[in-house]
Amino acid sequence: MHENGGVVAIRVGNALNNGVLMLDELTPTIIKNDVADTWNISGDGLTYTFNLNPNVVFHDGTPVTASDVIFSYNRIINNDVGNGRSHVRSILQPYIESMDAPDARTLNVKLNFPSLAFLEGVASIFAAIYPERLGSEYWASVGNVPIGSGPFKFVERIADTRITVERNDAYFKT
Repeated sequence: MHENGGVVAIRVGNALNNGVLMLDELTPTIIKNDVADTWNISGDGLTYTFNLNPNVVFHDGTPVTASDVIFSYNRIINNDVGNGRSHVRSILQPYIESMDAPDARTLNVKLNFPSLAFLEGVASIFAAIYPERLGSEYWASVGNVPIGSGPFKFVERIADTRITVERNDAYFKT
């Protein structure tokens, strides 16, 4: 979601976006799959492999890929999320040493040190996946249409009045 702040932006952002993992709605201490179909942790606790659901697409119909996840996580790590939100940076930056995408559906994340707290960062509402092809500059302008992969699509925003969304008929969860 664009950086216009506040509870409304967070709630609308949640409706428009997905993450790799998510917190369970009823029991938020449980981490579950969102865009990831499966994931595993290496024996030494340093490498996480996430296998993405092949049926997930952005609102414009383009597939969500591991490269989009890397782009989105780099925005967070590099504090390129607007308004100097260092608390958002802290959900991933201390943990990630490197990331790679051996194919469109596989994301490997190597950590600096073993940490289950990393999973909480991945499941955070702030770890939303954005299309890499639009670039970081796109997300800096509130005038651009938010594009996510969530259950709702952006329709319009009337400043200080309302934000209208509609059902995403291509949503991968039914």
